[in-house]
Amino acid sequence: MNPKSFNFVATKSRINGRIMRTGKEKGITIAVFTGLFLLAFSVSLASAAELTGEEIIKKARDRETPQTSYTKIKMTLINKKGGTRLREMLIWGKKFGKATRSVTRFLSPPDVRDTGFLYREVPGGKDEQFVYLPSLQQARRIAVEERTSSFMGSDFTYQDMERREPEEDTHTLLGEEDIKGNACYRIESKAKDPESSPYSKVIHWIRKDILVPVKADFYDRHDQLQKQLNVENLEKVEKYWISKKSVMEDVQKKHKTVMEMVEIKFDQPIPDDHFTERFLQKP
Repeated sequence: MNPKSFNFVATKSRINGRIMRTGKEKGITIAVFTGLFLLAFSVSLASAAELTGEEIIKKARDRETPQTSYTKIKMTLINKKGGTRLREMLIWGKKFGKATRSVTRFLSPPDVRDTGFLYREVPGGKDEQFVYLPSLQQARRIAVEERTSSFMGSDFTYQDMERREPEEDTHTLLGEEDIKGNACYRIESKAKDPESSPYSKVIHWIRKDILVPVKADFYDRHDQLQKQLNVENLEKVEKYWISKKSVMEDVQKKHKTVMEMVEIKFDQPIPDDHFTERFLQKP
């Protein structure tokens, strides 16, 4: 599927109390799940024998994607006892040259209604993130050191909302494997700068025919499996492949987050001012 800095530490407890009280899970870079959660790829393939791990990752990244997107998402949080909590949100996304921006607004339940999240990609620099809490009546920048915190109690983190450049990692083609009857490349990605990622490595499964990621395993700093992302329902909408349903599971904490697309529109006009702190603060 940001603006000016502030003293995040001063408001950290209030932000944690509101947004992160439902789960203090650490946490992707979902580059794997960005746009909060769009997997829209449409690219031409070269011969498997000619492709390296890095080339496959770059081809997947250089996919054809919509200029704008509007999605309604249902998020279900499932704890280790099977208890569930539901959240609904709207997400607007738009390309600005080579960069992308997105804004998320929560619709329900009442305790998170109107909470917002703004993401702005900064080519060559640090991406910007802002959170809006109705109780504070203002948007606050999320400091880089806070981005491994759980996003709204889910198994995704704020860092997972960021796009990671292929050049930041080394990519090794491990082989091929079938996932749900579809041949996939299996690729291991490791950060060139270990401090730039909370994961020691990520294993991707990317479908060979359409270059769509359908599974990813995330390993913690101790090289133990931490989280798994599985695309359970992949569909082509208009000319774009999207994940209609995906599940992120923290296997260490035995907690799951199910993301389901309820509504989606592509390439519809969206004003640039939707991707500002001012819009984030609108009721």
